[in-house]
Amino acid sequence: MSRDYLGEDDLIYNTSSRVPVCLCLDTSGSMYDCIDELVEGVNAFYKAIREDEVASKACEIAVVTFNSSVNVIENFSTIDKKTDITSLRADGGTNMGEGVTKALELLEERKNEYKNNGIEYFQPWLVLMSDGAPTDRVKSVQKKTMEMSNNKKLSVFCLAIGEYSDTDVLGGFSKRAVLRLKGLKFKEFFEWLGKSVSVVSNSKVGETIKLDTTELSEFSEI
Repeated sequence: MSRDYLGEDDLIYNTSSRVPVCLCLDTSGSMYDCIDELVEGVNAFYKAIREDEVASKACEIAVVTFNSSVNVIENFSTIDKKTDITSLRADGGTNMGEGVTKALELLEERKNEYKNNGIEYFQPWLVLMSDGAPTDRVKSVQKKTMEMSNNKKLSVFCLAIGEYSDTDVLGGFSKRAVLRLKGLKFKEFFEWLGKSVSVVSNSKVGETIKLDTTELSEFSEI
């Protein structure tokens, strides 16, 4: 169950153009040894958004976790509605297909709410992180996600964790190259993600935006 709920008032009183970002995180049993670093990384992302005045009003974050089941840990809201995540539990299998499906559903629902309230929004972001192979079916949601990415309806960032992560499967979700995390540098990745969201937030809807990728090699391999 989500820890918070975003009501319509947020779309009435805050008319900033939005950047919806959904974190879709593997919390299967194999993530046990790095789950604390993952939590630290998510909170570093929150911190980066809080520190940018424009992004704090524009960026809306949702967090979906998947193991043997799927949970919406955080529903979409701006950073002022959120507190740091204290813990995540690593347990069970890797229902990646169900996790990404839920993430896409949340993004679609939020886009409709923007439209209904006359709020402009930037291309939504999906951040998918996993350390293994899926234990459910992923082909149909891979196809949908890839089509959205190719049609510039969705920006997808896939991060492979550890030596046993299935980069071929992750690569099926987006035309963008899969990043393989170096060690446990979750915090560095999420700090970069926060900077990138800030760049988008400070832009205009519809304009071409080029993200700074010079720091990627510091915490990941392509």
